[in-house]
Amino acid sequence: NGEVESPAAKDFKAHAHLFGLEASDLGRRFVSQGKEFMIAGLKPRNRKYPIIATGVSDGRSFKFSEEGIKARLAMYSGQVKA
Repeated sequence: NGEVESPAAKDFKAHAHLFGLEASDLGRRFVSQGKEFMIAGLKPRNRKYPIIATGVSDGRSFKFSEEGIKARLAMYSGQVKA
């Protein structure tokens, strides 16, 4: 498809299991504070907020904690992954 994968996306696929997530969670959508986000990558060296997510409406990047992401994904587990 010609798209270039970011280093954070590669890190997510390689290290998601260390954070209690699956590599297939990359691209999964969730809602936080009324805004929809999509998991875009992982920065494993950032222990407090290692998960990178992109706002669906504006494309801005935000950092999330491991526990915060797991809780939000559990709340929206019925949603289809992007």
